[in-house]
Amino acid sequence: MFKIINDKLKHYTILIDSTEKDLSENANIMIEGQAVPVYRINLFDMDNSPIDWGLFDKTGNIVLYEQTKKKLLDHQKEALKAICAGLQTEDRGKLIMACRTGKTFTSLKIAETIAGQGKHVLFLVPSLALMSQSIREWTADAQVPLRCFAVCSDKQIGKRRKNQEDDGEISASDLALPATTDAFRLVEKVGSSSSHAMSVIFATYQSIQVIVDAQKDHGLAAFDLIICDEAHRTTRASLGTEDSESDFIKVHDNSLIRGKKRLYMTATPRIFSVTY
Repeated sequence: MFKIINDKLKHYTILIDSTEKDLSENANIMIEGQAVPVYRINLFDMDNSPIDWGLFDKTGNIVLYEQTKKKLLDHQKEALKAICAGLQTEDRGKLIMACRTGKTFTSLKIAETIAGQGKHVLFLVPSLALMSQSIREWTADAQVPLRCFAVCSDKQIGKRRKNQEDDGEISASDLALPATTDAFRLVEKVGSSSSHAMSVIFATYQSIQVIVDAQKDHGLAAFDLIICDEAHRTTRASLGTEDSESDFIKVHDNSLIRGKKRLYMTATPRIFSVTY
């Protein structure tokens, strides 16, 4: 994509089709080193898009499948009812569900019920891979119109390797949404709330300082609901550094991240015993 500035052609977004084969390490380095946003479209994106590719191949016309949105199962309905009832009187709650039982989908329905149109939601995850998955699930199954935004940290830009903090090999350029690392730009994008849509910021725990700065320095509104995925990771002890709290535990402090309600989701809660 291009635009004209002072009679000169300028790039402002670059789209890369990598559906033929995986890119080389040098190509990945080049992509992440660009000053303008770069987004990669891969074979997974094409396969999972709602476009009828057979019809497109024959006619050149883009026609979208009518996708059936998921409906809550009985155990998810029970979880939704319990969480909504609990958060009527409390400002924090836990959603403990086993793996592959639909936590992400259930959290969407909780957000639509507790927050909904015109409200702001923060969805925190420990990795870009989980962020990508959550964005796809929410946008595919939402009944309430969504305005979605993505935030990652500088140290996650270009990172494509597995380590303790990242659950998959994925780069910010692979996300379905343009990700920012800048608090001012985030607030500029979010703008004022929309009465017709629910505004959702998807962010990694490692990028939480961007959210802190956006609220503290640039006027980002308090969130109506904060959802912490893989919440067992937020039980870490203080680092003992000048900034005494790790990025993973800052979410607990309402003076740092302002939110009306918090929901902690996990399949593996950590239980601590205290010896007196």
